[in-house]
Amino acid sequence: MKNRFIEGASLLVFGLAMISLLIPLGINGQSDYHLIAMSPVFWPKLISWLIILLGALLVTSGILTRDEAREEKCSKIKNRSFTLILGNNTKGTISLAFLPIYYIALLNWGLVIPSILAFTFYASLHTTKKALSSFFWGAFIVLCVTVFFTIGANVLIPLGPLELLGL
Repeated sequence: MKNRFIEGASLLVFGLAMISLLIPLGINGQSDYHLIAMSPVFWPKLISWLIILLGALLVTSGILTRDEAREEKCSKIKNRSFTLILGNNTKGTISLAFLPIYYIALLNWGLVIPSILAFTFYASLHTTKKALSSFFWGAFIVLCVTVFFTIGANVLIPLGPLELLGL
């Protein structure tokens, strides 16, 4: 499908930009570590390669799959680009608009509280309307990951106001 091809190509460009530009420019001390898993570029590069792989799969799927009904539907609303972007993909647009807010919250409040709120927001937006349940699951998952990395892996995580609790 045309949309899969475009999404895959966008992911490929983004992943390649991360590997070639963003990681080398944004992370210092890339070759100072003997164990690659201890390097600060390990996780960003791993995620970048996964994004590139997903993009390649979407491009391949877009080339191999033809869905006439979907193509016909897209051609009918081609001239209504505002409706196509916001009307049919409102959740995606809201999700993208939330990312800068999440980033600013990360800078000010650390990693834990904004991640719990982001999990709650995305779960409520895309899967369930039970915000309280989403909040508890988000808190549980984020706190488990935080405990694993701070205690188990001995990796420093910016906790923000939770540092006052002595975690």
